[in-house]
Amino acid sequence: MNLRVLVPIIVIAIAAYFGWQQHQACAIQLPGVPIPATCQSARNPPAPPTTPPVVVTPPPPSPSSVTPPPVTVPPTPPAATPPVIASPPATPPVSSGGYPEASLSAPEVIVSVNLRPERAAIVKAYEAKNYADALGLAGTWLNSRPTDALMSLVKNNAEQKLVGGAVLTIGLSLPTSGKNVQTGEAILQGVNMAIAEANSSGGIKGRKVIVNVLNDQNDRTLAVTAASSFIADKDVLAVIGPQNSSSAVAAASIYNLGKLIHISPVATDDRLAQAGAYTYRLFPPSSVQGKALAKLVQKDGRVRVPLYYNPDDAFSKSLADAFETAAMALSISVVKFEFKSGAIPEPAGFDVFTDSPEPDAAFISGDYNDVSRIAQAIQAQGHKVPLYAGSAAYGQEILKAGASVDGLTMVSVFHNTANFGDIPSFVRAFQKRYGGGTPNARAMQAYDTTRTLLEALRRATTTTREGVRAALETFTTAKPGPGVTSKVAFNSGGIVGRPLVIIKVESGKLEAKGTVQ
Repeated sequence: MNLRVLVPIIVIAIAAYFGWQQHQACAIQLPGVPIPATCQSARNPPAPPTTPPVVVTPPPPSPSSVTPPPVTVPPTPPAATPPVIASPPATPPVSSGGYPEASLSAPEVIVSVNLRPERAAIVKAYEAKNYADALGLAGTWLNSRPTDALMSLVKNNAEQKLVGGAVLTIGLSLPTSGKNVQTGEAILQGVNMAIAEANSSGGIKGRKVIVNVLNDQNDRTLAVTAASSFIADKDVLAVIGPQNSSSAVAAASIYNLGKLIHISPVATDDRLAQAGAYTYRLFPPSSVQGKALAKLVQKDGRVRVPLYYNPDDAFSKSLADAFETAAMALSISVVKFEFKSGAIPEPAGFDVFTDSPEPDAAFISGDYNDVSRIAQAIQAQGHKVPLYAGSAAYGQEILKAGASVDGLTMVSVFHNTANFGDIPSFVRAFQKRYGGGTPNARAMQAYDTTRTLLEALRRATTTTREGVRAALETFTTAKPGPGVTSKVAFNSGGIVGRPLVIIKVESGKLEAKGTVQ
């Protein structure tokens, strides 16, 4: 190779390597480890902000004595025939956890895995750029299945492609298959609702919005691969996701290195506040949740609490650490017990308090699968104590654990029976769009996250990735964006002022019991 060509390539490669090393040192900082001075900025502060005091307020009166029944949309069963697999990116996806391997689409293509034949035909037509066929098939399918938000997004994209006008493209990284598919479906519903509202009103500055979906299966490796694919697609102006904390933390370095905004609707890990100028989240961090839950435990008079957590899961570990710190400051005795994904912690936890009395509560730091499994094990051991959990446990799925979770107290940012902000009007609009289905917190957060990006596109002085980033910096308490439970404003720690709803399982139902501010 000619030296005049080779030398610049070598120089660029060396610069990129050292730039990556410096970014890795800055992107994710562990708690207690000082941030290097070269990394500190408005979005990556030298110290986390002080957590405001937690105040428990009583629930507001309900406007009606009739509580809308909780409705969940079951995941579409896998097809008996082989799934349609879209073309993978240059970096091959990695299978994880024993569930089906993800298929990460090429830039213009919706992901297609584990689809029933009718849905697979819609996606196949879209992938082949037969937009008229995709539009017609999707319309027929959705006539009787209005809750299928993924097919609604395919229909929207096909319609905009068929029209042929200029569009704005948003990426979406979430699970569309695997063990967390219910979470992905709720997020898809929130995103689709916001996109449909915007496009029906003329779009953003006269341009309609389409959404490219990549299936990360809540897997860290796949989330990183999805981030690389979105960065390579220059049409993508910003990304919603990843959904869970582990994936969001893993992918944050890639998004920041590639200078592409990503906003997680529900990730809570405190390290995301220090991930860089291109990482945002719309959920209060684990430190806020942990302190709120510790205050609730104290308010209920509990003083001896086994704490179950998964050290390999970012959400579980960060919430457990935050709860332990806050509980100890309130003179609550806490003993931590590790569990692995899908397993029961050993020892049981109740036998370690050798002096009487035995524990008077238990805290399970995990998602609804973890909480259900461990709650059932505690019940099987003959123990009956109040249970507490964080936001990842919230959802209709937790009710499948039956009597073992009766009385479980959780916090989240939303419940359909709460009555503050714009919750009642949002619930009504959601039910109208999705045939009576009731939204959960993930759907609401995805709706607000999408509206935040759309508002940033409206505010942006240039329709570029940097324009979106600069516009998001204008979301302050003085000039917030729209939100269901609170206006959307950011500081160096993430979203500002979003209240937490106290939710309790009572007689097989989820009921809002006030807020923690």
